[in-house]
Amino acid sequence: MSETGGDLDLRSLDDEELTKQIGDDLYDGLKDEVVEGVHILLERGWTPYRVLTEALVAGMTIVGIARALNKDEKPFFRAMDRLHAAIGAGLLAEGIRPEDVHELIESGALGDLIDDEPQGGRGAAAFTEGARTPWRKR
Repeated sequence: MSETGGDLDLRSLDDEELTKQIGDDLYDGLKDEVVEGVHILLERGWTPYRVLTEALVAGMTIVGIARALNKDEKPFFRAMDRLHAAIGAGLLAEGIRPEDVHELIESGALGDLIDDEPQGGRGAAAFTEGARTPWRKR
């Protein structure tokens, strides 16, 4: 929707403007506008993964997601803690130590796949510094 309350022609927006508009519409709960924007990006040759990461969840925090869904954020944070613990346990089961993960991240070998402090999360620190994860050395 436009700021004046009239209909906004999503097709007239460039990709950057459209992704911002999709984010605004998503936060405002405007399902039809979000779906239309996603279809436009796909028609423009975007991959589904790019649409998901750059238009739908880019910059969203756990709190923002919870608000958009009209839900309490505490269960989302508990779920993230459980995921961190499960990933940590899985890495340990495979013989991958926290020091190994930390070294891999610092080396830059993962490129842009990992951010030390993504919005709404504790990032790599949760795995490498034992934050709420029962790390033990092998």
